[in-house]
This record gives sequence, C-alpha cells and structure tokens, in this order.
Amino acid sequence: MKKSFCIGWLLLLCATLAQAQQKVYIQLNDTTIERYVWEVVDITFQNDNYELESTAPSVDDAVDLGLSVKWAPINLTATTTNPDYAGVTFTHFGWGDVTGINQTDTLRYFPVTHPTANIVNDSSRDIAQKLWGDKWRLPTDKEMQDLIDKCEWTWSQDDEGNWGYLVEGNGNSIFLPAGGQRELQEIKNAQENGYYWTGVYNKQDDETAYSLFFNQSGQPSLETLKRYYGLLIRPVYGDEGLEVAFAIQMLHCNEDHVSNFLDEGDFKVTYTLTGDADKAGEYGVLWGKSSASLQYGGSCSKEVGSGSLDMGENSAVFSLTDLDEETSYKVRPYVLVEGVPVYGEELSFRTNSRFPEPNYVDMGGSVYWAEWDMGAASANDLGPYFGWGDTSGDMTSTNPSDYASGFTGTSIAGTNYDVAHVKWGGGWRMPTFADFQELFDNCKDPVRETRMTSTGATISGYALTSKTTGNTIFFPAAGYYSGTSSAEVNRYVYFWTAEIDPDGTNPVLCRFAASGPISRPNKKHIRSQIRAVYDKAITPSVTPKNAVDLGLSVKWANRNLGATSATGAGYYIAWGDVAEPADGDYSKASHVHYNNGAYDYLGKDFNADGDYKYDAARKIWGSTWRVPTQKEMSELWTKCTWTWTDNYNNSGVPGFIVKGPNGKSIFLPAAGWKTGASGSLQQDGRYGAYWTSSLNLRNTDYGLNLQFNANSDPSDTNANPMPGLYREFGLTIRPVCP
Repeated sequence: MKKSFCIGWLLLLCATLAQAQQKVYIQLNDTTIERYVWEVVDITFQNDNYELESTAPSVDDAVDLGLSVKWAPINLTATTTNPDYAGVTFTHFGWGDVTGINQTDTLRYFPVTHPTANIVNDSSRDIAQKLWGDKWRLPTDKEMQDLIDKCEWTWSQDDEGNWGYLVEGNGNSIFLPAGGQRELQEIKNAQENGYYWTGVYNKQDDETAYSLFFNQSGQPSLETLKRYYGLLIRPVYGDEGLEVAFAIQMLHCNEDHVSNFLDEGDFKVTYTLTGDADKAGEYGVLWGKSSASLQYGGSCSKEVGSGSLDMGENSAVFSLTDLDEETSYKVRPYVLVEGVPVYGEELSFRTNSRFPEPNYVDMGGSVYWAEWDMGAASANDLGPYFGWGDTSGDMTSTNPSDYASGFTGTSIAGTNYDVAHVKWGGGWRMPTFADFQELFDNCKDPVRETRMTSTGATISGYALTSKTTGNTIFFPAAGYYSGTSSAEVNRYVYFWTAEIDPDGTNPVLCRFAASGPISRPNKKHIRSQIRAVYDKAITPSVTPKNAVDLGLSVKWANRNLGATSATGAGYYIAWGDVAEPADGDYSKASHVHYNNGAYDYLGKDFNADGDYKYDAARKIWGSTWRVPTQKEMSELWTKCTWTWTDNYNNSGVPGFIVKGPNGKSIFLPAAGWKTGASGSLQQDGRYGAYWTSSLNLRNTDYGLNLQFNANSDPSDTNANPMPGLYREFGLTIRPVCP
C-alpha cells in the first residue's frame, strides 16, 4: 500500500512540472540570452536566409600592372538583405568567411578551427570569387609579394581624402586605402595602417593566414594575422598560377643518407600543388652520380611517376636500382608545369658497402666487439652467411674442401682466410671460442629479444650487456645454411670462430645458450654469421674519412676522442693535456699546467698557429685532427638543429643528435665530466661537457667548453652554452678536421 502511494505521488509531481514556466539560456561568445517560455515542444536551428550583394567591376577595368594577374581597381565591399544589417556596407571580412558579417573571435567560423587547404578560387570560402564570379578571386601570397616587389609604392591621398598607397606598374596604377583592421566590431588604425587578406593560410601556425601590411613609415610586407580579424580585400583577376613545393625523404637509410642497400636507394617525394593542378604534367625524379648535372632532358637518369598530380599534397615513392656499391649519387624531384620543368632541391646519398665497417663496442674484455655482423647494415640486421674461410660471402658449395683451400694451420684469425681482417684490416679478425667465453663471463645473463630489421622484418636473438662498461650488443638468431637450405632461423644463434677443433679437422662453431657458449665443430661448408672482434693491443684507426661534413667551416668526428663507437664517452682529458692522467687524479695539484700556485698561460687557443703540442686530438689520432676552437663549437651550437634523445639508436645512451644545415648529423653523448683526486664521474647521462681549445679570457683559470643537458635550447639567446670549467677537470673531446 505504501509503495503504491509513492508511485502515484511521483506521477502527479511530474505532471505538475510539465505545465510549469521554463527559462531558456543561450550562451554566446559575448553574452547570454535569457528568456521565459511556456511548454517548449521543440528547438530548431536554421540558417538565416539572406544574400550578400556586391557589384563586380567590369573585366575591362581590371588593372594590368605588368604582373601575373590583373588587379581590381577597387576593394571588395558588400551589402546584405539581412534585415538586422539594413543599410550597412561591409568593408572588412574575416578570412574564409563568406557570410560577410561574422564579427566574432572564434576561429572555427573562419572557416574552420584547423584549415588544411588555401581558399583561393574556392567559391565556398573565397568571398571575392563567390560575390564577383568569373575569374575574380583572392590573391595568393606570391601574387601579393609580386605586387610588393615589382611595383612602385607612394604614400598619398585619394580623391576622397583617404590615406594609403598608390601602387604603380606597367604605366598603370591602383590605390590601396589604409583602412585599418576590424577587431570584433571595432575598426582600428584606419588612415594609418593597411591590411589586406590573401587566400593562403600559414601551415606553420594554422590559426593565422597571410596578409599584406603597410603604413607610411615602413616597406609593405607580408605578415600573418589571426584569421578572425576583419581585413580589407583587393581581388585579382586571372587564372591562378600553379606553384609546386617539394619535400624529399630517403627511406631505408642512416642519418647520413647512406642506403641500407648495396645497389638501391628509395625515396619518398611529396609534391604540394597550389593553384591550377591541370597545369601539372609529368613528374618524377632525376638522378645520377655526384658529378652529374640533374637537368630535365640532360644526360642524367629519370624515373617518372604514374598517374597525375592533384591539388594539395601528393606522395610518390621512387626506387633507384642497379646502383654501384659504395658510390655517391644525388637525386632531384621535378614537375613539368605547362611543359617547363620546375625542380626541388637536390639530395645527395650514398649506397652501402657490402661490408660496412661497424663501430667498436667495449664489453670489458681483452678485445672490442663489432656492433653488427659481417656484411650487416646495422646492429639489428643480418649479414650474408659465410662458409669457414670464405672471404667473399658468395660461396654456396656443399663441398667442404672448397673452403679455406690450402690452409693447414689451426686458426685463420688475421690471415687471408679471415674475412674480417681481409675486408677491414687493422686489428679486426674473427673471434676465437675463448673470446666468446670471455664475453659471456664479462656480461650479465643473456636476454632473449625480438628486434626489427631495417627492412621491417623481425629477428629474434640474444642481447648481452657488460657488467663493467654497461654496453650492450645484440646477436641475431640467424641459424645456418647448408647449400641453399636454411635451418634454425629465429631459433639458434650460431657464429663461426677462427679455430680448427683440436680433436679433428673441422672448424668450431659457437652456439649461444642462456647458460653460455657451446663449442660445436662443424663442416666448413656450413654457412653461418660472423661477428668480428678488434684486438685492443692495436689502436683503432680514426682517419679523416670518418669525419662528418655538417655543412660548417670544419668537419666533425663521428665519435668522441678515445671512443670506439658513436655512443662511447671516450677519454676524459684535462684542458691542454694530451692524455688521461695515469692515476686518475683530476685535482688542481696534479694538473700538468698548474705550477707554483697558478695556471700556465697557453694563449687564447692552445692549438693556435699550428702548434699542437697541447692538442690531445692531434696527439692521439694524428693526421689533421684537432680540438675545436670556441668559434667552431659556437658554430655547431647556433647553425645546427639539436634534438635530445634518451636512447640513441636503442643504445640506452642519452645525448643530442646534432643535424647540420646539409642534413647530415652526429651524436654527442651526455657523458658528464670527471673531477677530484679520485676522478669522480659527475652528471653522467644528464650533462654533456666538451672542451674547446679556447681559454676563458675573463678568468684564465677556466677553459671554455660546450655544456648541455636535456633542457638546453640553442634558440635561447640568453643561455650560455659555453661556460668555463676549471682546466684540471676531465672533459670529453669531439675532434674536428678541415
């Protein structure tokens, strides 16, 4: 009974509320409309049905200023049949607003929050085209720039007393009034400033679009303004010219545009068309060796795209094949515009060596280990499969006597049968089984991982991390081949050693297991991977061919002084010293240039005028290497793009990728510095500190150094990237050469 009473009471209450007076709130940008209503049945929003009206000038009145288009003799104005604006003449319009009356500051009405295309000749967005028709439209930014650059501008008054510019060209002229700009409902700076829209938006900041700006005191210029501002419009008459912007990206390559392939280079080209796309014909890329002239119709090679180009962005991928191994080439995109070639910038690239020399990795043992397999393109890639003693990587014979034919010793390490030594020389050789055993002893337990190769495939394998240096190398589970048949791929890790099994005539394969390496004598014709080692007793050669040309005044080494790879810290050396202290003492008292309570004066630059006795880079690497000057380090800082990474190339090493003006790059690890009698390592992984050869002349106790962390910003002109540190501190060094 009680339950039935409650339900009846609720129904009565709802019926009473349904007959109650209600209040509607409509929230606008600048106000709230409140109104009492009775018994609302429906709320409907409809477009206000009104028309804009504007009279276009005669085509014969379009003014020829000797430019690519003719210009209207008057600004665009409009009236409307909307009764709320009866008698109002509109002179200022928001960008992309074809209603003509929008005076808000909400970007989505001009015409959307984030435009993706220009509005030139779009009758649904270009108010000049909508109202005047025919070939009348908004000008492009290029057409407006032509008006600025190719005409004579004179500040003056027209017959009605309006100030502005008389713009003359080809014996004709137009007058552009300084009509100011509208902000919401208020027109500001009339008779002082002139603002005129183009139909082109700013791709770098899509809240803005390009406009002409002028006043009496300055040269007219193109500026960007928020799209909701009301500006004047001076239409142009004529077909829109076709403009093509190019972007070219090399695929399957390293940061220096070295292809992952021996005989192929892949490129993605983006063609962005603005204007009449029907004028675009054939498109593609021109290419040739580095000495070739890339001109359409010349002697260079050409790859032609399929289909046709449309307005906006168009992408195509071109594969250049049958290239020579380890050879420099260049490529250039083009489009024929009404039969005339229009070019993008040239991109230089290089095909890979079949056996690219790897970085050295210090795993804490008696040898350095190669970062990748023999013939691989990177640490995650597979190289060719070798029979024991094959130095070509091409042999597929199943006859063991075809391999290392004539060899009678017990080890091919360092001989003409050792592919690592034959291809790379120096201290490179095939490892022994003892080298593998030492590696496992010096590393943490192997970690099974799956990685992606440079071609997008996946490969399983083991990652080994040194207990002492913290460095990691990856060994792919490449299995093996017998003849043309593969086995155990993605299951087992097999690598040849250089040794013959003492109990027989077969060489030793090393098979990885979680518990350690396993010695597996096998027939010479079994083809497996090879991972080379480098004897630490032989100093790795670092020649100027390893220098990276970033497009600056000097070339930069691809690694730190004393490092065996791009991610290594290398040596920590005091300013003006040529070696690490033997006892690890970085205190002032032990500094070679601190005597009798003061530092020796070595000049503004300790390697000036060809004197390199205090230059560690010249002492250790020789040739033309040297420590950079403060000026050269500043050039690196200010003229390159710096991108912080916490994990460079999956190495776990943080630092900056430094890309030069020409697109090539180097990596500077954040290796910290060493101080004090114990040589304590400071800020490793957080800060980078690199010596220059220059002295801090305001305090000669200090040498100048580049110093950075993850928050460093080269565009911050108030920052000081070149502070001084006490000369006895041990800092890293990145050498340079001419």
